[in-house]
Amino acid sequence: MYKRWLIWFRQDLRIQDNTALLQASKLCEQVIPIFILNHQVTQPRIEDDKRLWFLYAHLEQVAEDLHNLWSYLVVDAWVQKDMIQHYLDKYECDALFYNRSYGPWHDQRDKEIYDWCFDEHIQVETYDDYLLMHPAKVPTRKVYTPFYKKRLPLVEEAQKNRSDESIHKLSSPRIDAPDLDSQKNFFSTKKHTHRPVKNMLSSIAAQDLHDYNETRNIPSIDGTTKLSPYLRFWAVSPRKVFTYFHTHKNPWHEIIVKELAWREFWQHIAYHFPYAIQSSFQEKRRHIERDNNKEWFEAWKQWKTWYPLVDAGMRQLREENRMHNRVRMVVASFLTKDLLIDRKRWAQHFADYLLDHDRNVNTWNRQRSASVWADPKPLRIFNPILQSKRFDPECEYILKYVPELEWQEKKAIHDPITHDLSYTPPLVDHYIRRKKAMERYNTSKARYEQSLEQNK
Repeated sequence: MYKRWLIWFRQDLRIQDNTALLQASKLCEQVIPIFILNHQVTQPRIEDDKRLWFLYAHLEQVAEDLHNLWSYLVVDAWVQKDMIQHYLDKYECDALFYNRSYGPWHDQRDKEIYDWCFDEHIQVETYDDYLLMHPAKVPTRKVYTPFYKKRLPLVEEAQKNRSDESIHKLSSPRIDAPDLDSQKNFFSTKKHTHRPVKNMLSSIAAQDLHDYNETRNIPSIDGTTKLSPYLRFWAVSPRKVFTYFHTHKNPWHEIIVKELAWREFWQHIAYHFPYAIQSSFQEKRRHIERDNNKEWFEAWKQWKTWYPLVDAGMRQLREENRMHNRVRMVVASFLTKDLLIDRKRWAQHFADYLLDHDRNVNTWNRQRSASVWADPKPLRIFNPILQSKRFDPECEYILKYVPELEWQEKKAIHDPITHDLSYTPPLVDHYIRRKKAMERYNTSKARYEQSLEQNK
């Protein structure tokens, strides 16, 4: 039995179904719940950062839920490692429990915390709540399908053995520490009318998603679950998502289970192959010659490629801090293939705006879009013209974000190269740039194969 326990909330913004907190409620006489605003990670880089507002809204819910358990939430701001040490020392805690994050930057910070606690004779206990299965417990795989097949039975077995205990009361000592209200200046100051859905899983379950496999690709319908930011901040438990959709066994439910596995596949890759976070996973594509045209890059960021589907996606990103997944793929392909701009140059732009930004997930998504990650498929180059015609045939999505094209013919909106859009000409000709991209990728592959021959 621990006398006093510091429970560290990281991205796990839930009270119930939180393993670390559940153990605290059972094993500790007193629990101090703390959330640390890490300026090194969450310092806003853009005006009115909606991610901070999203985080604030969920922290409000955490504080309310803790209040109902006769506890409260400490919210402080500083370097996480130093702040944890400060609270453990100041309030004479004899244990620290938290749920793990994954990646070399998290591992290094956690090691420093563990080493300090070890020297101070403070117990450290960690749990895996952010993922259904710790990456080390799944056989190492570089490709998604083998990973999914190996992982699924392990997850099913783990869920069978898990109890659904609830927390009914949390005993917390009264300490002089800052709360959420004292940190309001850190968050977005603009008033937002939209608020996160409190029970996101129930909201999804109530939707008619029987055609989910089709509707999720149509941006005008926006038939996606919109779960990703909730999973990113652990405002929805991945266990609850898996249990609900895997149990029902509907065809579209299975797709959601597979999408949940994609999220964990990225974490799996980051854990087992950390070297590839900084360099392309595929050696044969680590030296592709890029144009990295600064003017083109700025035009892409400012939705001025003059390909309406690409520009609509970039406007949605700026306005809503999200982008429909189908459009994300088109936008990313356009930048890395049509414009031949290095994925690392635009990763930061997405990191600045995406509400669901997770460093591991987005690193691998960007590599996938650039066709440099662990994918056995041939080089994929999305045609923004064909994608526009197929997935937004009536231009509903495009016109929502680029309304100045409303009076134009649909065929011109889809294909600004062939038709006169009465609009600034496209930044580049897709068909010419596609050919150039294929040449650059093939040249990189040939050089790699040549170097292997020379080194034999």
